[in-house]
Amino acid sequence: MYYLSSEDNGATWSELEFLSETPSTFGNEIATYESDIHIVWDTDKTGTSEAYYKRSPAFPMLEEGISLVSGWNSLGFPCEPPIGYTTRDLASDIENDSDMFVLAVCNWTGRQLWQDFIYRKGSGGYPLVDGMDGIGNYALCKNQSYFVLVNTAGPDTIWIPNWTNYTSSNCPGWDLRGGWNAMALPFNSTGTGLLETSTDILALDPHIIAVADWNETTQSWMLDEGTGDPFPLRWGTTGTLAADYNWNGTWVLCDQYSEITQIEID
Repeated sequence: MYYLSSEDNGATWSELEFLSETPSTFGNEIATYESDIHIVWDTDKTGTSEAYYKRSPAFPMLEEGISLVSGWNSLGFPCEPPIGYTTRDLASDIENDSDMFVLAVCNWTGRQLWQDFIYRKGSGGYPLVDGMDGIGNYALCKNQSYFVLVNTAGPDTIWIPNWTNYTSSNCPGWDLRGGWNAMALPFNSTGTGLLETSTDILALDPHIIAVADWNETTQSWMLDEGTGDPFPLRWGTTGTLAADYNWNGTWVLCDQYSEITQIEID
């Protein structure tokens, strides 16, 4: 299934966009409201019939989207999710707006423990777990990072979140607890407070003793304890990201094990 549009009554058309490459789509429904187009369809690409949804203007593949890879992705959300937004909503949104299967979403809590949400099984066509409810659903928090395990089901590996992002002028400060903290950078850090490398985070406060980032390409950690080479904070599958683009998770180790260190980002 494809999408294209015209703004001059059909004289010229946009480039063809993938919505779903699965040949067995059926039950397609299309609705319009104001300038938005909403599409719902069924497909059995996992072996069982499931409903999918995409909308315009979100579904054309814009450069600002998150590029996902098969495996673990460390995603930072420099924003406040909609009220009541959960990991199940996140998994559903990623699948509706890309050709990726979401298997799990994991959160590193202030208690230094993993909180896991399981959405699909990792084999046998990736069937849903417990219907579409999954196991261990929980609400997403603002300005934090999450690990998302995905597997590629087609050519569209871009997810475009429909959220309002914090910028360097309105991003709330970090509340860092003792131990590792999964944080998110402002979507666009500019001016004197620009955070470009891990060294910039280490310099924010003496209680920050290490910074880490997950490299999706190699599926391994990058670590800066202040003794080696710094790494770029805006890291993507194709290299360093621009200053006005960031969905990358950032991990900060703080030695204040009984207190909260408050860091102003801007």
